Amino acid sequence: MKHGIRTRWVPTVVVMLVLAAVLTVVALGRSVGGPDAPTLRDGPGMACVQLADEGAFPTVEPGLSPVSADVRLDGRLLCVWPDGSASSFHYLQTDATSVRMLWVALALAAAAVAHAAICTSRRFAVYDA
Repeated sequence: MKHGIRTRWVPTVVVMLVLAAVLTVVALGRSVGGPDAPTLRDGPGMACVQLADEGAFPTVEPGLSPVSADVRLDGRLLCVWPDGSASSFHYLQTDATSVRMLWVALALAAAAVAHAAICTSRRFAVYDA
């Protein structure tokens, strides 16, 4: 007599999805900023000032404050200076290891979804007695 589809696959899928999430967070953490990036803790304006003081923007005098500063969706810090010029710093600097980690995370998530789909399919279902 069929009582219901087994749910032993649920912990496997949960573990796979958690691993994919952790890999994604680690890969993005490695990609943001690079070794010389200023912190955004004090806001994008202070990050622009720090970059200008360190000489990252050769056309900007050290100590100059930006008129506006914004972090764009593509991971770019955009600083607009009083003279109307704009400078940008790319925060997302991916390396080969980070890209591989993101591919592994994507593969794990896809495998988890496929595993769940197969386990819940009536065609492949294993029923409890």
